[in-house]
Amino acid sequence: MIGKRGSHVGVMLSFVIFVTLLIFLYSAIQPLTKTKKEKQSLLDFLKVELIKKFSADLTTVTISVDDSITYDDTINCLTVTNEGIFGTNYPLPLFSIVKGEGNIIIPSNHPNNILTIEWNYPNRYKKFFKIYYSDQRFDTSLTSNSICITPIINLVRTNEYIFESKINEIALQGYETFKNELKITPGSEFGFIFSDDDTTTNDILMNDNTPKGIDIYSEQIPIQYIDSHADTKSGFLTIKVW
Repeated sequence: MIGKRGSHVGVMLSFVIFVTLLIFLYSAIQPLTKTKKEKQSLLDFLKVELIKKFSADLTTVTISVDDSITYDDTINCLTVTNEGIFGTNYPLPLFSIVKGEGNIIIPSNHPNNILTIEWNYPNRYKKFFKIYYSDQRFDTSLTSNSICITPIINLVRTNEYIFESKINEIALQGYETFKNELKITPGSEFGFIFSDDDTTTNDILMNDNTPKGIDIYSEQIPIQYIDSHADTKSGFLTIKVW
């Protein structure tokens, strides 16, 4: 009987030790698991919010010159009004850039609500142009032409894109201001790096000085974006949280 009782005591003691070990391991691992879930949740949140903050509408308009137009050396430009494209409901400020065949930028000017496009030599014989409109500023040249005709509006299409200018604008805004705007809880930090495929272009950074000796959670996302010439380019957005 004593032997059986001792055996039972041994089994119970082993069970208590096993349960105690499980509780200890859970207590040790649970905070790490919780932290990892919190950081992953923040990373997932930032992936959505940053893309949203970096994006804006781009309206692409295709125009053409009527073949019946009589060529006159005094006619040296085309004009398109904002109302002619958007009606009375268009964003302000509104910037534009014009391109011809081969994606060549055509000199243009967009004061107030009238876009003026150069149509003198060597562009006189070009019939089709694309206009890109956005509330983001483009790099374009000015034109002082004054005797103009109105082209035909063939196609108007609006889509949302990531803009390099928006990324740069937010990076210059400052980390603490942007963190408050996103309502990130105290104790959680993040940063991002935007890298262009073009190695001659400098990266755009925000809070990239990650501390040493702690776990950093990061993800690199391939993106397409619009540059200052309205060209579509590829790059990478790396987001880090800690």
